[in-house]
Amino acid sequence: MVEIDPKPTESLLANIEAEEALIGCVLIDPEQYNAVGLSPGHFYLVRHQYIWRAIGKLIEDGKYPDLVLITDYLDRHGQLPDVDGFTGITKLLTATPSALHAPEYATLVRENYTRRHIVTVCQDIVRDAINTAKPIESALSSAIDSLSTIEVADSGIITFADVVSVVYDEVENKSKNPQRVYGMSTGFLDFDNAFGGLHPPELFDLAGAPGIGKSKFALQMAINLANPKIGNSPGTIFSLEMNAKSLGYRAISADACIPTESMFTGHLGFGEWDKITAACGRLTDYPLYICENAGLTIDAMRAELYRAKTRYGAKWFLLDYLALLGGYEHLRDDNQRLSNLSREVKRLCSMFDMAGIAINAVVKEGMGGGAPKMTDMRGPSQVMHDADIIAFLVESDTPGVLDMVFKKVRNHPVGYKIQFRAERDFPAFRSLVLSNARDIQYATNELP
Repeated sequence: MVEIDPKPTESLLANIEAEEALIGCVLIDPEQYNAVGLSPGHFYLVRHQYIWRAIGKLIEDGKYPDLVLITDYLDRHGQLPDVDGFTGITKLLTATPSALHAPEYATLVRENYTRRHIVTVCQDIVRDAINTAKPIESALSSAIDSLSTIEVADSGIITFADVVSVVYDEVENKSKNPQRVYGMSTGFLDFDNAFGGLHPPELFDLAGAPGIGKSKFALQMAINLANPKIGNSPGTIFSLEMNAKSLGYRAISADACIPTESMFTGHLGFGEWDKITAACGRLTDYPLYICENAGLTIDAMRAELYRAKTRYGAKWFLLDYLALLGGYEHLRDDNQRLSNLSREVKRLCSMFDMAGIAINAVVKEGMGGGAPKMTDMRGPSQVMHDADIIAFLVESDTPGVLDMVFKKVRNHPVGYKIQFRAERDFPAFRSLVLSNARDIQYATNELP
């Protein structure tokens, strides 16, 4: 067993002078305590933790933290000898000329705490990694969760004035170069017009009956997102039902506008081989990554997204589909299992600042046609709560046309509908309504 001694490293990651100066600042001006937003755990020396906790407790009780009250508090808690008594506290006060630089001292204390935290987390990761009795997926999941707990400076509560300022600046910048799509373009005209594309960290749930084409539609949306001429955004497809080669056939078929059956059989018409070659050349350049692990668990998905984010800068993911994702098998109730998985998938969107597309099934009652209802979606109500956008893909009254009916959406009424035409000979869709010449030109991005 490898033993790791943290003390030599940790002692190098502490600025004792900054800790002393910060405590002195607060003794001079107690209002600085709440202003800097530190807790006792941020301090390296235990005696400094004791004094900071005493100051905080006195302020919490509505008392002014002067030397006498701090000394009394520490004495009652048996900690006064550890801080060198009244003399030790007095030295901190007299050694600090003013409270002017409290924010700078607090920054140094916080940064050193964060570095020590990183060291501790990495030591835990190493211990898990060399513990061969622990499943590798569990070790990866623990590592990512531990890394996500590392404190980032200036995180937490901010004033609403700051929010207003950020929004103002963003709108001002957008007004200088107005765009129809201010998120990641999906390549579908009506969708992008309605929602401005996809936006991290939102989760888009797409449901539909078996064979309706929801997976084909989602695949085309994913390819459009990665298309340098449309979305130009790296992303990852988690295909739990179809292998990567089958996805490749579909993608090339749609891009080249050649029937998938012709590609399977090799019976290609005049010029079709050139179209396939051109399509392969285009698709090869897309920043698109595929995980075809049929036994994928939520822990493994978290690890893969971490790699996709750090290595490739992934901005979105497609999960096809939610019910096949592994995890929480110890829960006998399937609805409870899906509740936990849905919550974790939404958490991944926030954790990695990615947009998510999740494919979901419908219950038997939702396969009989008619207007879709939220209760038609398979799974518990938690799935509906977690999604930012929920849409059902259903057949319309017009042959070859599908309706995408939105049952949960912002900025549009429930029941808002977009129509798509399904190509008959190859797995692709395009927006049905083209209002003017500019839209027609834009729609050519949907199909080559």
